[in-house]
Amino acid sequence: YRVSGFFRRANTLHTAHVPLTILLGTSFALAVILGFATAILTSSLSSALTAGMAALMLSTPLTALFAFFYPLVRANRLLTQHNCALVGEESADEYCAKKTVVFADVDLFTAQKRAEISVREGTDLRSDLLLTGALFRKLGGTVGMLGQAANSRTTPSVSIVRIRTGGVEAIADGSRHLLVGDVAFLAKSGIRVPSESSDDTLRRTEQTARMYVAVDGVLKLSYEIEYRPNRNFEDLIRELADRNTTVAIHTYDPNLNNAFLQTCRADTAEPVEVIKPGRFEEEKPLEIADSGAVALGSATDLVYPLHAAHHISHVRHFGFRIQLIASLLGAAAVLLLALFGKLSLVGALPIAAYQGFWVLVSLFAANSEINRYTLGLPRKKERK
Repeated sequence: YRVSGFFRRANTLHTAHVPLTILLGTSFALAVILGFATAILTSSLSSALTAGMAALMLSTPLTALFAFFYPLVRANRLLTQHNCALVGEESADEYCAKKTVVFADVDLFTAQKRAEISVREGTDLRSDLLLTGALFRKLGGTVGMLGQAANSRTTPSVSIVRIRTGGVEAIADGSRHLLVGDVAFLAKSGIRVPSESSDDTLRRTEQTARMYVAVDGVLKLSYEIEYRPNRNFEDLIRELADRNTTVAIHTYDPNLNNAFLQTCRADTAEPVEVIKPGRFEEEKPLEIADSGAVALGSATDLVYPLHAAHHISHVRHFGFRIQLIASLLGAAAVLLLALFGKLSLVGALPIAAYQGFWVLVSLFAANSEINRYTLGLPRKKERK
């Protein structure tokens, strides 16, 4: 596995151009203004040059440069202990923008089969169960949790034909035609599903859904499935919502759609979008990917770099404001010293001490804003 995009995110530095240009322009402007003001007040060319150079040195944006580069180093030092990282300086601002993070459906739900009903009795029931189980395992995710391990020596081969919002069409063992989905999906294929009794409808909870299986155009099985939301993942969704991030789940489960998620989750829960591709693609490890955030452990660990990007952006904006304050205060100090004829006090050591003080302020802000607690990092990470 290889991540690309580092040089693009590290060399362009688009997000640094505007603030650094403003700060450098401010620095030169203050130097020129202080030079002219001193020349008028003291009628001395040497004092004017001294004041201009002192203002330039005191307002040079060293603090802003430190605030731009150091927070990423600080964040990655913490993230790498948990097999995560942000790639390139531009990644922090890239992931502070509004974005959508896609997780697997099993991260949000745990699916449990509550009932498995044979709609049509017959000697081929065992074969139907094997075919359906193989299809469920092929689809994976929450549906894969329902697939029972085959008891026969051979597992039926399954080829997915199409994926629709309410169902899946597949070919098993090269000739058996399977349809799995809700009532509306099967009705479009000409398969009638018997109406449920009112008792069955009332007994079903909001977190329970039904799914039907037709084999070779004949309705064979009915499943009642309960979906239990993952509370920890719900907390993660709320945290990401605070970071300007929308969560979506990738699923092939016919029961999972936006309407069902709205019904089975709490009313106060943050919205989650359902992404259901039109065709089936097996998960394969990527050989190369252009990404600014990396998490080598669990998929949910990706939230740590996203949290880090949010805090890095805060530190950079704070560093920009602090640099403006430092530049203006430095220029004001030079002007006062010029008025009292004390420009000789502005030497290399005082300038270095002044710049060092503001760098320390920026350092303190970065360490306060970016630490294990603010990034939500666990105390310990098990190595696999």
